[in-house]
Amino acid sequence: MINVLAIYPAFDIALNEMAMVWKRLCEQGKVRCTVFAGARDVLKGGIGIALDEQHHNLDIIRLNVALDSDDAIERIVHFAKKNPPDWVFCAIAHNLPAALAVKKKTGAPILLHEEFISDSRMELKRRLYLGLEHLRPWMIKYRARQLLSCTDRAFCSNPAEFDAAGNDLRKGKLLYLPWPHPAAESPLALKAHDSQLAVYIGSVSKVKGASALAEYLSSLLESESDMRIALVGPATDAAGQQALDRIMAVGGDRVSWQKSCSRDQALDLIGSAGFVFSPGKLSNWGLIGDAWGCGTPVVAVASHYDLKAGRNCLIAGDVASFLQQVRCLRTDATLWQQLAYSGRQTVSKRHAPAVTAEHLLRGLQLPLVAA
Repeated sequence: MINVLAIYPAFDIALNEMAMVWKRLCEQGKVRCTVFAGARDVLKGGIGIALDEQHHNLDIIRLNVALDSDDAIERIVHFAKKNPPDWVFCAIAHNLPAALAVKKKTGAPILLHEEFISDSRMELKRRLYLGLEHLRPWMIKYRARQLLSCTDRAFCSNPAEFDAAGNDLRKGKLLYLPWPHPAAESPLALKAHDSQLAVYIGSVSKVKGASALAEYLSSLLESESDMRIALVGPATDAAGQQALDRIMAVGGDRVSWQKSCSRDQALDLIGSAGFVFSPGKLSNWGLIGDAWGCGTPVVAVASHYDLKAGRNCLIAGDVASFLQQVRCLRTDATLWQQLAYSGRQTVSKRHAPAVTAEHLLRGLQLPLVAA
């Protein structure tokens, strides 16, 4: 059995997709995992469990301090010295200080998991590229090499980075880990879809595409007088709040908003929609996967992740094409059915938790590449 110490910004087996995958591996007796996690799930608007938990081969310890703080690192290292792990699994680079401290004290190799490693469109703090846009791609490549140099193995969940020919960053250290979607393993029965309902579920912020959310959905409400919008998710920055305010001001009682809902309620809402809208250029993976699992078409602003224009989604690069795409969905039953079928195929074959668990276990079992 492989002994893993994992560090996560948030970890809830009822909310977080990767938490469900770890629980699966632990229940199968293939992995013993102790997770140190934050007590608050920022991306899900503060929703989360504050208490520690114990499951079969899976212990979850939640800390009320930042995971890169001295207090958190000291506690994590103290545990690791008493219980030396075979791997330190670090979810997101922000938590590398704690992982590196554990490696220094125990010698355990580090396995990093980032959604993106080298995609030229990924977000970076402005100070890293001095606000000079022409330096951003270079800095992204530099950051990727730095991450791979200080870790022993890394997972990336962005398929585009592995579909690109001649990826010189792999060199045996960088592996693909499909982002899991729980709905893939128990597909919902197809429901009657309301062609007049568009849905967005997720936090609303600049990085999640708040400006596109506001621009596209406001234009839809103005153009199509019978369309309704259902929004679920908190605004997590000023751009997010402005987007929500604008959409609700334009739509009035045709717009519903709630800060959160249960997963069953979310799937029921997605499953009854005419389509879901993905406004992020490199985000909204959870919403996309759930829509595919429910047989609900996806309209997105850009090709990323496993989105294939005309096959499992529609891509609208501007407002005019978005309005045209929506009208096509509402009038072309063949297109609607084809997108619904292809979406379900994509998520069930490539993103089922069982598939992710196989990739994760393989990454833990593979011998390390010599430096």
